[in-house]
Amino acid sequence: YDVFHKTARLEVGETVRVVSQQGNPPDLYLTVSTTARGPNTPGEHGIRLNWIGSLRARVYNNGDEANMAFGDAVASGTEVVLYISRVTDTEYAVGYFAGTYGEGELAGISIPGTAGRDLYIGVEDYNSKSSFDNLQVISLADIPVIDSFTATPPFLHEPGNITLAWSAQNAVETTLNGEVVTGTSAVRMLKEPTRFSLVAMGRSGIAVSRTLYVSPMVDPRFPAEAKSLPVDSGRKRNLWPPKHIRRMEEERTTLLEAISVLPQRQPRPLSSRLGYHSRFEEGVVIDGALPSQIDFKWNGAPWLDSVALAPAFHARGQGAYAFPKRFRIELRDAETSAFETVVDWMDEDFPDPGPYPVFFAAINQRASEVRVTIPQVARESDMAYSALGEIYVLRQRSDGSTGDSMVQWGRRHVEVTATNPFSFPPLWDLDYLHDGLTGLGFPLSDEKVESKDLMIIFEDGECPEEIVLLLDLGDVREIGRIDFWPAAPPAGLAFPSFGFPDNITVALSRDPDFETAKRLDVANRPGNMIGETLASVAAGAYKARYLRVTIKGLGEHQGKRILGLGEILLTEFEEPLSINCKVTAQGIPDADLDQLPRLVDGCSWQRRILSQGEWVKGLAKRRPLDRRLAVVEGELDRARAAWRKTLQRAAVSGSSVVLLGLVLGIVLQRRRQHRILDRLKWRIARDLHDDVGSNLGSISLVAERLEQDVDSDEAREDLMDLTLLAREASASLRDVVWVIDRTTIRLPELIHQLMDRAQRVLTDVELSVETPNDCPDAIVSLTFKRHLIMFFKEVVHNCARHAKATEVRISVSVESQQLCVRVADNGCGFDISAQRDGWGVDSMRKRSEELGGTMAIDSRPGQGTTVELAVPLAALLKNLDDQYKTSN
Repeated sequence: YDVFHKTARLEVGETVRVVSQQGNPPDLYLTVSTTARGPNTPGEHGIRLNWIGSLRARVYNNGDEANMAFGDAVASGTEVVLYISRVTDTEYAVGYFAGTYGEGELAGISIPGTAGRDLYIGVEDYNSKSSFDNLQVISLADIPVIDSFTATPPFLHEPGNITLAWSAQNAVETTLNGEVVTGTSAVRMLKEPTRFSLVAMGRSGIAVSRTLYVSPMVDPRFPAEAKSLPVDSGRKRNLWPPKHIRRMEEERTTLLEAISVLPQRQPRPLSSRLGYHSRFEEGVVIDGALPSQIDFKWNGAPWLDSVALAPAFHARGQGAYAFPKRFRIELRDAETSAFETVVDWMDEDFPDPGPYPVFFAAINQRASEVRVTIPQVARESDMAYSALGEIYVLRQRSDGSTGDSMVQWGRRHVEVTATNPFSFPPLWDLDYLHDGLTGLGFPLSDEKVESKDLMIIFEDGECPEEIVLLLDLGDVREIGRIDFWPAAPPAGLAFPSFGFPDNITVALSRDPDFETAKRLDVANRPGNMIGETLASVAAGAYKARYLRVTIKGLGEHQGKRILGLGEILLTEFEEPLSINCKVTAQGIPDADLDQLPRLVDGCSWQRRILSQGEWVKGLAKRRPLDRRLAVVEGELDRARAAWRKTLQRAAVSGSSVVLLGLVLGIVLQRRRQHRILDRLKWRIARDLHDDVGSNLGSISLVAERLEQDVDSDEAREDLMDLTLLAREASASLRDVVWVIDRTTIRLPELIHQLMDRAQRVLTDVELSVETPNDCPDAIVSLTFKRHLIMFFKEVVHNCARHAKATEVRISVSVESQQLCVRVADNGCGFDISAQRDGWGVDSMRKRSEELGGTMAIDSRPGQGTTVELAVPLAALLKNLDDQYKTSN
């Protein structure tokens, strides 16, 4: 090497400009080192940059090299500016500006331990040639410096404002994502993970930038953050039920839309490898007992994106089992070896997550160790213990996105220790805490996609002894893990491993002939199963282009062999390598070869396969949405049921009102008809009284005058009969008018009417009337009224026409619950035993029988006649009212 053919000393805050020349060889490097010997020297630190093609950097720490790529191609003649800025008191970062082809820091590449030391920049190549000229040191006052760039993220899943703050020096203009900003802070709305780029432009035209990748916070890392969250008390209930139901339906739709883009949630409790369990003593709880500490240590200091805790599940339990009420998560700084707390719930209980993981995002720090501290807190069973199903320590990728879980890198790369673990295989052990096995279900999206799984049914005699699948990745890649997904069972059958083969063997190779290959057995055993349904095998970062899968032992259904696979997924650090790669097969019927692309489409069970970080984070984000959805659906069901009852009651009430209205209408119509009939009856009665009654009175007067004028006894007797008939007709007419004028007739009124009739008909005799003082004031039935009036009319008529009496005594009494009517005269009398015509005795007797009473007649010729009627009150009256005393 011709190391540092041209060199310049680069102070902190200074910048070097280099111009790319025509004909630069591909082996030409620009180097930055702590000494002039170069960064590839053991014990030294530095960066070697190759400016040919795309911008590539080789980082050396104590002689160890790591390759990383940045930016775009640098064209010939482009001015390249290399600068150094302060990160901490003991660490400085190198940045670059290559015209319009790219700018920024070298994405986390820094040279540690340079405080108070010089940095050297130079050119080296394999042929001891230099093609870079004009190395120039710029004035410190012309160099823009961004001292800090931080963000305060919002909480949980709701869109929220974040505050971006920075400190910049020597900048004439500062832009944030291309927008010119002033001051030292800005507020932006954050709805999803977003990259923010801050660029400071100096007077010399040099620009420097810093980039932040900010994600909304999922779970609060400190109690103070939780208390600052808005309390979701639900929407205010609207008094009008349909409007309230409509609002709840709208909220339900919004929640379902938000959930649909998050991972599928179908917990599958495990029967083994449940996770980590702390020690416990039955019946004894000791305050201040030493807490449980779980430590994860790495070589180096990778960027940490987030930490997630998954609860433990078991088949007999419901929800999370013994999730820690209190805990703390700390990171150890690689330089200072000091622990920094990033999550602290030691003084207050963490809200119970239920069957969901918790996710602490936006940590964005380097760490060589992660420590989880869990104090012994008493539970309801009066024992102190805790359990976790899995811990995810998720790395941050170079682009700022969430990467893989570093705790699953294996024993060679990660050291895992705990102070007091409880080991009880195959259920509980410390190794089960970072084996990738949880009861959270498949890492799938909830939204369905247009994709199907491979499902081949072999007809009789078609199934070969083995089936070979060949995957071509296109170029050599480092393969870390191979996952074999089961196919979705047909028709929704409850067989999650329907058609999954009994034996799978894989081989990895760089050449298609597999002369040099790494062979792995992926037998369907619990140690290789995720959720006991997903087979997975580690490939150890083996470099290969081709994957050969040999399948034997197909399952049988209804006498036919079946092969069902959802996906064959090759990954390294959660980066998928096999998506849409070329797939060929041997032993598959030609008619089914078109199904082979289904094995590498990144989907299974008609859903997209998610990375581990996206899956766990999405499940944590579902927690408040699922809980709110349950509340909304419960309230919606209650509101709908209440509204249905209200409508039913309203329908019944409405029907009752309608029915009542009909009945009322009918009643009113009948009453109207009755009033019309009553008015008609009253008009007829008035007409009869005024017209017929007047005429009858005139007839009676004329007959009485004629009696005095005629000499013939026969004619006088006829006139007397005519006068009597006229008086009786007039009395009957008054009876008719009286009956019409009353809706009900009571017994005292009826007796009074009978006496009035007797006085009008018996005008030529001395009449004495006696009525009872205690007469029941009861309503008289129509039958009783008719028979009594007609009976009494016949008796009075006989007195007036046949008896020739001068005295008549009428008495009415109530004795022994009987009504007694007695009429006695001093007339001519008659022989009761003799048959007589015209007296109506038989008619009176029949009427007395129909009334349920008895009639007695006492008469002798020349000694008058006495007629007595006795009727039981129980047979005569409808009902007895209070006794009414009358003076009649």
